[in-house]
Amino acid sequence: ELLFSGRCVKTVAQRAKDTPEKMLAKYKTECGNTKTFLPIVKNDMDNDGFDKIAAAAPHDASKMGDLVLLGVECDAKTHRLRWMDGSAINYTKNGIENSRDCTKGDILVSNPDDNKWEFVSASRTDYFFSIICATAPIDDTTSGKPCGDEYQELKLNGPDEGGPACLPECKCDTLADPCKPGCACGPDCGCAPVCFKVSITVF
Repeated sequence: ELLFSGRCVKTVAQRAKDTPEKMLAKYKTECGNTKTFLPIVKNDMDNDGFDKIAAAAPHDASKMGDLVLLGVECDAKTHRLRWMDGSAINYTKNGIENSRDCTKGDILVSNPDDNKWEFVSASRTDYFFSIICATAPIDDTTSGKPCGDEYQELKLNGPDEGGPACLPECKCDTLADPCKPGCACGPDCGCAPVCFKVSITVF
């Protein structure tokens, strides 16, 4: 499951602010209407990719960064979180354990600035969130526009994937200004390991 070459992704809201509980319900429905999910994270590559997409959206660096609302839901029988596609949570970040009673009101989110996951109160209103919808992994051999007109496929363009050196729109300018707006480039400004174009839509 490769985020960049295997899924179609769209940022539907940037710096959204409401209670996590209300946003989770709203965007679960909104993503579901287009047969997508909020981020379902199965490995480090998934986690890093969604964090980079959130970081690529413009925001004031002097202010608190966005948290990423993850695609989790509470299993009414077990009182444990699971992914919205019904699969178990077998991967977590920074030792987070899925042992809390999820009926008690905490929501699991990703914090890209601190490179960790954390539980936040479902009723707090002082967080900003990036809201991302993503398809399940798709067949890479699909011809034409596998993501349709609304969703843009994100391609991993580093040499490790056999792709071109870097998308021109994403090419790093300088070490001091490594990425153009709306793009995420490799840490060495050589477009490795990742360089992808991100389409940001704010509602």
